[in-house]
Amino acid sequence: GNVIFVDKNHVAIIAGLRIDPESGRPRFLIIANFDTSSPQSLELPPPHASGVKLSDQLSSTRIEWDLKGTLIELPPGGVGVYRIEYS
Repeated sequence: GNVIFVDKNHVAIIAGLRIDPESGRPRFLIIANFDTSSPQSLELPPPHASGVKLSDQLSSTRIEWDLKGTLIELPPGGVGVYRIEYS
């Protein structure tokens, strides 16, 4: 398939990377917090290269996807849709 789940069996979050079939690299990260009463967070695995950014498609903000890992925090019932940008 073209989705790799990265939620590490989190009890409240589902997160997946959508893989571009042409390049074989992740192009989108989609993440959802199924806990409707508490915020939740997920530590993303390191990207495969440096200089990778997550462009939030819902708020137009950008996050550096650090080689040491990146923490994504979601409000109760929150979702995130991020386009993965390579430099």
